[in-house]
Amino acid sequence: MILKKMSLINFMPFFGKAELDFPTPDSNMNVLLVFGDNMRGKTSLLNAMRWCFYQVALDRNMKAYPWNSMVNKVASRKGDWTLSVNLKFETDEGEHELIRGIEKRSSVITPLKDSDFKTSLLLKTNGKPVAGSEIESFIQRLVPEETSRFFLFDGELLQEYEDLLQEGSRQGEAIKGSIEKVLGVPALTNGRNELQLILKDANRILRAEQGKRTGHERQLEKMSELETLTTAIEGDIEELRDKLASCSRERKEIETDIVEVDRLFEKKVELDTLTNRIKEHKTTIVDGEAERLALRSGLWRELLVSKVQEKLTSLHEEQEALRQRKDLNTGKSYMLSHLEGILEKDICPTCDQEVSEGHKSKISKKLDDVRTSLSEQDVDGATNRILELSRMIGNLNDFSGSNLAQRLRFIENTIDKSNIKIIEHETKKINLEIELESTDSEAIKRKRGRYKILLQEEGRLERDIETQSENLEKYYSEYNTLSELMNITYSDKTSFLNQKINITTHLMNVFRDSIAVLRDDLKLRVEEYASEAFKQLTTQQKYKGLQINDNYGLNIIDHRDEILSIRSAGAEQIVALSLIIGLSKINMANGPVVMDTPFGRLDRKHRSSVLKYFPESANQLILLVHDGEVNKDVDLDPIKERVGLALEIVEVEPDHSKIVRISL
Repeated sequence: MILKKMSLINFMPFFGKAELDFPTPDSNMNVLLVFGDNMRGKTSLLNAMRWCFYQVALDRNMKAYPWNSMVNKVASRKGDWTLSVNLKFETDEGEHELIRGIEKRSSVITPLKDSDFKTSLLLKTNGKPVAGSEIESFIQRLVPEETSRFFLFDGELLQEYEDLLQEGSRQGEAIKGSIEKVLGVPALTNGRNELQLILKDANRILRAEQGKRTGHERQLEKMSELETLTTAIEGDIEELRDKLASCSRERKEIETDIVEVDRLFEKKVELDTLTNRIKEHKTTIVDGEAERLALRSGLWRELLVSKVQEKLTSLHEEQEALRQRKDLNTGKSYMLSHLEGILEKDICPTCDQEVSEGHKSKISKKLDDVRTSLSEQDVDGATNRILELSRMIGNLNDFSGSNLAQRLRFIENTIDKSNIKIIEHETKKINLEIELESTDSEAIKRKRGRYKILLQEEGRLERDIETQSENLEKYYSEYNTLSELMNITYSDKTSFLNQKINITTHLMNVFRDSIAVLRDDLKLRVEEYASEAFKQLTTQQKYKGLQINDNYGLNIIDHRDEILSIRSAGAEQIVALSLIIGLSKINMANGPVVMDTPFGRLDRKHRSSVLKYFPESANQLILLVHDGEVNKDVDLDPIKERVGLALEIVEVEPDHSKIVRISL
């Protein structure tokens, strides 16, 4: 099967019409990536395919959504209660278009239950309509609902497969039955059981004919007793199975409630956190208002800041000019002292020779000039002025350095933000309080107690069914031995009943042996396919492969041919993925795989291995992921060249998402 195109109308978060194309497997680019945040509609796309094929959409607890909850909320608020999914695909038989939809009955104002809707189903093959009575059988022949989990794959439901990995797990034992059903074992089991009924009926008729004969009354009586006994045990097993099914349904419903209770507990924690944050923000506001009041008393200073800055600039300039003049006078004073020393000693300090009269005259003139220039400068006055300016600058710096306005603006922004946060938190708090108001803690305790009782009851019923089934097999075996003996004793080649009993007995033996052979063969094939996949997916090269157990669960075998006793959560997920791949290879030819959030607990290397493997193992790979699972910048290298199309689900409004094309 090759997926071509899917169109949705008012399906879950997709208001109006939404479309997506699928990459063609003819080229090497057979991967479709759909990114989307949680609650935006990734799982809804997988559910849209499931709905189109099987008229059911499942939540995380594998419970069917009520139809009225599937219709887009924006549409339903406008009074539009129509919903449809159109899926185009190709098989060896040609091109197909499957359309399934619902619409509100005209007599209903607001639909509350599934029966308030009318359903429609249309299938076209190569452009020609297929008879309505043949559509469901076509779907079941093409993609049986039992095998849908192998191509409509919800990564968040891996846990049910991980339960299989533990030998003797009660959940695993239950899933084993589902797997054997998918693999075809019940067909043989049911055939054997039908033959057993045929044999009993034939023997009953034969005994009536042989009743007049003597010598074997005890054997005939024993067969009659065994028939009565096996019929009673069959009834008991059926009754036990009904009780187990009822018990399981109630346990699953309570399990869903307990999940909801756990969610409410998280809400309670969130409520306490919001209460504390509101207190923190109120404290921030009180402290901020106190500081703001204190700052306002000196805010008048900010009005003079610009004038003070001008004055500071002027004072700095004057101070710098005085320092330069003071430095100049210091140089002149040194020169004056130097020249006076030469005239006093009449000796040149440089060459140590007597100074001539001509040079003395020049030095005297220079000395007069220096004395004159020094006399024009008030050196002491300049020093005093510089000190005075320093004091003035220091005072003005203290005045202007407070930056009160900036600090006040920061405090006011902090108060405003805290007020906004208080409003947000109080709104959330009110909603949480309303949600938690109806929570009955005593009822929760009772449900938890009932849940524990139901788990124990399920275990007891399963053990009783197993015991009764073993007894039934034992009595069947005893009955069949007597049947063969009586058939030999009263052998009559012309007797139709004898022939019927003989053939039926042989057929039952064939079916019995075939069931054992099929189970062993299926387990070996699952082990082979799963091991092959595991070696491709794991990043640990020392592992040799997987070993299957009686539950169709798998153990990791290390390089010493020993079972690995401790496995990480990521390893459990890789093993579970390998199991699903093994089961799918037995059931389906190479076809499309739609994977919703499959990388929950995988590290980067395992994620890379999975991304490399699936485009090769499936003719089309549709990955529904969020950024927390796959980073567009670093995680897509293994499959970037295989991506034929990349899409993103974006929010238009809370109940309205749309699909847009993106580039990687």
